[in-house]
Amino acid sequence: MVKVIQFKNDSGQGLVAIFHLPESNVKKTGILFVHSGVQGRHGNTDQYVAYAREFCRNGFPCLRFDPHGLGDSEGTIDPIDMRDFYGSIQTGRYVEDTLQAIEEFKLLGVDNIVLFGLCGGAITALLTASMSKDVHGILLLSTPVMLDSSNIDYQLRFPKETASLHLRGYVKKIFKIKFWLRFLTLKSDYSTIFGYLKVIFSRTGKDQSTSSSKKVALVNKYFFEAYAVCRDKMPIFWIFGSNDSFWYDFKREVLDPQLMSDSDKLLLINDGNHMFTLQEWQRQIKAETAKWISDNF
Repeated sequence: MVKVIQFKNDSGQGLVAIFHLPESNVKKTGILFVHSGVQGRHGNTDQYVAYAREFCRNGFPCLRFDPHGLGDSEGTIDPIDMRDFYGSIQTGRYVEDTLQAIEEFKLLGVDNIVLFGLCGGAITALLTASMSKDVHGILLLSTPVMLDSSNIDYQLRFPKETASLHLRGYVKKIFKIKFWLRFLTLKSDYSTIFGYLKVIFSRTGKDQSTSSSKKVALVNKYFFEAYAVCRDKMPIFWIFGSNDSFWYDFKREVLDPQLMSDSDKLLLINDGNHMFTLQEWQRQIKAETAKWISDNF
């Protein structure tokens, strides 16, 4: 059974959710889908719908909701640079809405809650889990470890190996007439080319100036504070695509310093991108997450 649920957040804004109730063998653990970046309750390419149906078939009730300003929920988003909007999500913009969704989910007969989030939804899920006694597990896809901001030079976040790989692609073209026609007629992407050179000959992006003398701390301290609370409190399943720059951030800031708990599960989707747009990647995620939920709950 699928039905529409409506409730209000602390600001009185009406939020819209979709409740999936299994037909039989209903578990007391439910899966709450936290927004996927700016995609709301559907997730990128409607992934959340497919995952919810799979979990529901296994007896787990699911709730997908739109936080304020997204989808069918009330509220507006003031004009803002998209990178700053993402930064506001990474520092807790939708945590209060998610906490309210947890309360509504409990009213529907769910005792234990697992949060499922992709990208901005993943960091929202992690931050929320650190504040709620009702969250017993988190599924985190493409979690941002770094902060987004219009003041950040994003090319400095590339690993030097990745910048070198892209730059080699340009080098291979220097013997082609088309390359020189574009280069000499000012049609080449000079900022990208010189950006890759800057990465190769610079230190890590965390130490770089993003304007004349201004420096921006890229690492999201809220990520680490929330993870410190959650890592020994509940099972955590991290999922990344090997072609996602967020994977390199996670590896550098969490794996290499050996901060990840031994009890956490990590899945790396071979060749996967940030949003896992291919069906084959989504099928793998669906199978692995369904098994993880059944094994743990």
